[in-house]
Amino acid sequence: MRLFPQRTASPGFRRPWCVSSIALPVNLLLSDAHGVMSSAIRLTIEDHVAILSLDVPGKRVNLLSASVRQELSEHLETLAAQSDIRGLVIRSAKPGSFLAGADLKELAARLADPAELTAQLIETGRAIYARLASLPFPTVAAIEGGCLGGGLELALWCDARIVADTPATQLGLPETKLGLIPGWGGTALLPRLVGLPQAASLITSGQTLSAAQSAGIRLADQLVPSDALLSAVRAWIAEVQAAGDLAARRQLRVADVVLPQAECDFVRFSIAAEPLSSEPHLTRAAHAALDLVVRYAHQPLARALAAETKLFAELWGSDENRALLNVFFLTDHNKRDAGLDAPAALRDVREAGVIGVGIMGAGIAAAALKRNVPTTIYDADLTAVERVAPTIVSEAAYSKTLRAADPAQAIKLATILRSAHSDSDLARCDFVIEAVVENLDVKKSLLPRVEAHLTPGAILASNTSTLQISKLAEGLARPTDFCGLHFFNPVRRMQLVEVIRGDKTSDQTVATAVAFAKQIGKMPIVVKDGPGFLVNRVLSPYLNEALQLFADGAEIDAIDAAAIRFGMPLGPFQLYDMVGLDTALYAGRTMWEAFPERVLASPVIPALVKAGRLGQKKGVGFYTYPGKGKMSRVDAKSREIALQYRRKESRLAPESLADRLLFPMLLEATRLLEEGRARDPRDVDLGVIFGLGFPSSRGGLLYWADTIGASEILRRLEPLADIGPRMQPTELLREMSRTGKKFYDLVTTPPLPS
Repeated sequence: MRLFPQRTASPGFRRPWCVSSIALPVNLLLSDAHGVMSSAIRLTIEDHVAILSLDVPGKRVNLLSASVRQELSEHLETLAAQSDIRGLVIRSAKPGSFLAGADLKELAARLADPAELTAQLIETGRAIYARLASLPFPTVAAIEGGCLGGGLELALWCDARIVADTPATQLGLPETKLGLIPGWGGTALLPRLVGLPQAASLITSGQTLSAAQSAGIRLADQLVPSDALLSAVRAWIAEVQAAGDLAARRQLRVADVVLPQAECDFVRFSIAAEPLSSEPHLTRAAHAALDLVVRYAHQPLARALAAETKLFAELWGSDENRALLNVFFLTDHNKRDAGLDAPAALRDVREAGVIGVGIMGAGIAAAALKRNVPTTIYDADLTAVERVAPTIVSEAAYSKTLRAADPAQAIKLATILRSAHSDSDLARCDFVIEAVVENLDVKKSLLPRVEAHLTPGAILASNTSTLQISKLAEGLARPTDFCGLHFFNPVRRMQLVEVIRGDKTSDQTVATAVAFAKQIGKMPIVVKDGPGFLVNRVLSPYLNEALQLFADGAEIDAIDAAAIRFGMPLGPFQLYDMVGLDTALYAGRTMWEAFPERVLASPVIPALVKAGRLGQKKGVGFYTYPGKGKMSRVDAKSREIALQYRRKESRLAPESLADRLLFPMLLEATRLLEEGRARDPRDVDLGVIFGLGFPSSRGGLLYWADTIGASEILRRLEPLADIGPRMQPTELLREMSRTGKKFYDLVTTPPLPS
């Protein structure tokens, strides 16, 4: 790739720079009506302004597949040959989506390509984009809806970006969240447009910006109302044509970043000092991107682009990239998954009800309200309803841009939040969620009473985290209309929801519960009723084994360190402290009663609870917390209490600590599959990633196991066999070892090609 000056294309205009590219075929000609329809891009010309409207057929969002990039190339060739074009507008005809980037499914099929072929693919795509910067007329991206990844890179090659001020308009380069970097010019162009500090932060974090935030850092040239978008674009083109300064604008836009070395170093070190993602171990791509952006911001554009291509090719197909792509496809599959293997009719949910306005109930109500679902809240303490209602509205109206509740939105949402004063006030609700205290008798008394007031077909759900749904349904007249809907705390941040199918829950109830969870912005997985459901059943062995490791001689901080090195956001003892040891004691007892042969009843937790050392909420648990949420060190007194129950003193290697923590989780997951409680491996991996914080860079618990292989797992379990049943391989794992199969072979449509 090289930069070179061009001959004058028309009077008064000189192409100052462009990127050399391969010759591309031109086979689209304008019709007499100055309009032509391609399969994904429509070209129209109005008053000498060309408009390319993107609408990829059969897709929810616009994606840049190879065929779409080819169509774009052909249109640009066609327009370059027209002598009467005064400007080009690229817009979307698909509501809510400008361009969501490359077609990852198409690219995933090329994960095994050698680096040279990957680099060629990237260069070819970027060459198409670069033509936008060498056309003899101004080019503008009219952005409304999501403009992400390769979509934003296309917009960066345009002369201007004018954005519609709508909630759906989001701009960002999220490639580091896939273990990659932007590959079509983003790392080179963004620093030259918005400055090195902003560009480095955006690229390394993968953060998306609202329309207003984009305008605030000059990523967007103008911020306009949606209905004024095209008129604003036309006005901008006319202004540039009248000024005759397009060449000067382009030279300025691609000029090297002038920043003293000391300031470049400050940018590098200040960003590197901050976590570059929600998972601190996801740093390879982010740190590589940071180094690239800082190193090449002040070098010629061609050199920066070449370095970007080289680094992208190195990262493509890495273990981390493959794992993160798997997570992307898991979430994509979940968006389309109805929760059933056969279709079922959905019931309309026009209004939701929430019983109990504690932390969980208030969070659930806010989630529904945020998505404009009329919601009725009810609590035995009527004063609590009135007290909590403003908080629910405030949370539902929260604006990332304002970093506070949007007053106008709060007024609007307040009109659809209703307070109930008796059971009968819930009669108008189509979907009622019970979120009262976690007590079987309380719930079994409440649920039939509420059910009696609901209309036939209305769904009743419990937000229980430990109580079996089939037991709660015993006193109901319509158990087919009852299910579990287990939200995670805090509701506003946790996407996952477990839809629990009881023995008598109907398909229609399950399908409606799944649809409702998606309606309020959550990620539902369907699980058959059983102790711990899916997430807590897999979590229990992790926590239980940590106590057993301590009893065998390992230290608290060493056990936590092993988990964090693997990629877990918290070690098991840190997690105990965050959840609360009293809460963990109750949940642990439930799992011990269900699986006494695998869950050992450790006396450590009861002893610490008795001593009042409950974790963060009390300032001391396994660790001390001198400030709010700030962990200091292992608490000497808590360790002293725990030492009373140590069985032996021994030194365990760090890798053996990780195996002992993770293999019991894996084996429990295989039991969920054997019992048919989890529908397929994708639900297990979604559950552990979004419910437990299992590292995305490992692709999921079962995906990680597939990278090791069943035979290797069996080999590593052999020395642990004497520990007891919790370390003994399941028949499913043995069968996979015999046949050479993987967990994802159990999926009929694998998220990633083999």
